[in-house]
Amino acid sequence: GAGAGVGLPPWGGGFDSSSEVDECAAHACYGCYCSAMGSRAYNANTDGLGAFCDEYFTNEVLRDVIAAGGVVVSSAMNIVIKEANQLMSQMERSHSLTAQEVSFSCKMMLALIINTMMLPLFLGADIGELAKVPFLFQGEYSEVSSEWYNEFGNRFIQIALINAIAFPLSCLGKVGKWRLMIWFYSSRVRTQQQLNDLYRPPRFFLSERYGPFLAAIVYSVIFSSGMPVLYATLVLWCGVQMIVDRLSLLRYCATPPRYTGKLAAVLIHTVPVAVILHFCIAVYVFGQRTLPSYTLVDGTSGNWISAEFVVGNKTQEVVQGDGQWDVGQRMARVNGLVPALALMSTGACLLATYVWLAYTRRSKLDEEMRAEGCPPLHEAIRTGRLTGSASYSITANPEYKHLFPPGDDVSEGL
Repeated sequence: GAGAGVGLPPWGGGFDSSSEVDECAAHACYGCYCSAMGSRAYNANTDGLGAFCDEYFTNEVLRDVIAAGGVVVSSAMNIVIKEANQLMSQMERSHSLTAQEVSFSCKMMLALIINTMMLPLFLGADIGELAKVPFLFQGEYSEVSSEWYNEFGNRFIQIALINAIAFPLSCLGKVGKWRLMIWFYSSRVRTQQQLNDLYRPPRFFLSERYGPFLAAIVYSVIFSSGMPVLYATLVLWCGVQMIVDRLSLLRYCATPPRYTGKLAAVLIHTVPVAVILHFCIAVYVFGQRTLPSYTLVDGTSGNWISAEFVVGNKTQEVVQGDGQWDVGQRMARVNGLVPALALMSTGACLLATYVWLAYTRRSKLDEEMRAEGCPPLHEAIRTGRLTGSASYSITANPEYKHLFPPGDDVSEGL
């Protein structure tokens, strides 16, 4: 029937010995039958199903175990990355506690985004133009399809869910270690100083909370257009983190954290970028060709399959779809046009906001300098009021640290 339309000889029945199409069809029917019967019928050996579908369900269990192992390994690596980043930030010898906290938060955020979001995405993507990159862009998915959601989306949500529980609980690690040290060494100390040091509670660091949570906000906002359940994992993270922090701070650490505006500024300047990327992903996801959508002029919607004559009695099925970089076709559909308009309006508002903030910051700085009688640095050097200094920063003038009390935030890193 279908072959007659392209000039092929009629099918005479029987198996096709020139290909493995019959074996493929039999394997597909085998999988469909076993999955339709279900594991309950398999376990009960209904109509001999236990022996017939044994290979299918064994492979399914093995697949789930491997997938769960991959998720656990990825989540464990995230915890290792956290500890490694904290160690490297301390080795930087920052001039102040604020600089060290910001450094750790930024490194932790970038490392988690790469390990949790970018690396799995690039490993599963099939992009011909970037196939020469080692190990990346040579995957199975060239389009945002149902298979992509089943594989990448399912695994990504599982990792996000584990992170939402594992990272807040990891903040209790220092508290647990401190309590174990007290239990083990309290009867062995010899001096009051050693006892005081032993009972000194661990410090409450904002950076080890800020970094992972910033990463969670970024990847949740970016992929929430196609995976809105990520918002639920983010809310779960907030709840678990609040319980852990209240327990740690009020019952064990008992020392308020040194809150700095720079950590909050990192969040303020990161979220707009995540929102922009959110709309970019939304254009690509909702503008996908298989989704039903109204179209603009010259727009097309829906995939279709055409059979092309090749050689002899062979046919090749070709799926008509969009190019990977053809954003115009996605925007020609109303599903893709709406987030594209939101992207343009958000980008314009963000650009205008940054221009206005830069202008007001410069004006405010000039007013503060005039109000405090603090002239610009080059003018102070020219008039001889300040010599040999590169800036007004205390880190550039450590000889003045004696003017501040010991342990003060300003001079702690000096």
